[in-house]
Amino acid sequence: MENIYGCDSVVTLALTIFPTYSGIVDSRTECDSYEWEGDIYTQGGSYTKTLHTSHGCDSIVTLNLTIKHSVYHEFSIESCGPYIWDDTTYATSGDHIRRFPAQNGCDSIVTMHFVYHEKVTDSRDGNVYCTMEYGDQVWMTENMRYLPQVDVTKSSRDAKYYVYGYTVPEGSQPILEVAQNVTEYQTYGALYNFVAAQSACPSGWHLPTRQEWNELIAYLKTQPEYVCNGDDVNIAKAMASDMYWTTNTTTCAVGNDLSGNNASGFDALPAGMLNSTSNTNISSGAFSAIGSEANWWSATQSSTNGYAFQLKNNSPRITNSTYANHRGYSVRCVKDSQDGE
Repeated sequence: MENIYGCDSVVTLALTIFPTYSGIVDSRTECDSYEWEGDIYTQGGSYTKTLHTSHGCDSIVTLNLTIKHSVYHEFSIESCGPYIWDDTTYATSGDHIRRFPAQNGCDSIVTMHFVYHEKVTDSRDGNVYCTMEYGDQVWMTENMRYLPQVDVTKSSRDAKYYVYGYTVPEGSQPILEVAQNVTEYQTYGALYNFVAAQSACPSGWHLPTRQEWNELIAYLKTQPEYVCNGDDVNIAKAMASDMYWTTNTTTCAVGNDLSGNNASGFDALPAGMLNSTSNTNISSGAFSAIGSEANWWSATQSSTNGYAFQLKNNSPRITNSTYANHRGYSVRCVKDSQDGE
């Protein structure tokens, strides 16, 4: 090569040739997804991309991708008190997720939908009760079993405590320990006259007023899953237990298809009642409606009678009215409001 003066110039070219790459194959097995060069793949297959090397040349790369999927399971638990799952104790409502090894090498992901219900212990006798939140209220979901004594005579003025079916011969004294072993007491709890009902609940809890009962009912009516056939007065099935009720064919009645009962978890039992007309020892005939009625006192009184709320096996509704104070009904308790609530 000549320069501008006509003389020779000797030029040396240092040339480097960088190769391009094609046919490169990368095979991978991943769980659920794989990110490759900014793209996320969730399905297995062969994918080809033209990539640039550090020298700016092209490289054609094929990715043979195998995707194995994690196994997903879920289940629901409602527990009165803490619940133990896989050696871990849970005492907070919510979704709890655990991962376990699966046979395909990926995780088995299990979700527990957990609803926690507070347990309440009555310091007077050690009885323990499950509870449930309904809107702004917390209710016991069991009938009270508090039984400081057992009575066999009626009264509208003095506190009286009864056990369904428990009687003694005229002139004999009732025995508390015997009454507490009666199946009806262990299943359905105690029965109280209106006076005894006022102090049946433990500390921190109280006998609900008529207004508080109506607040519970109003809340249940707003929950579609508690309403039968779209009519919001038909909430009795959602309140009633799925056991012990006498069957009935009336649509949406408590006794119609017990398997559809207790959506609300209120677990109302048909504990019956006592309605003695005798001032002497009550007879077994004074007890009635076990299996067909649930009756609970409220703290509200009208004239000389107390308000009570009632479910019946042949009705889809919960009703309330005034009844003679000497009657023996069940008691449910509602939690005291806390300051600031």
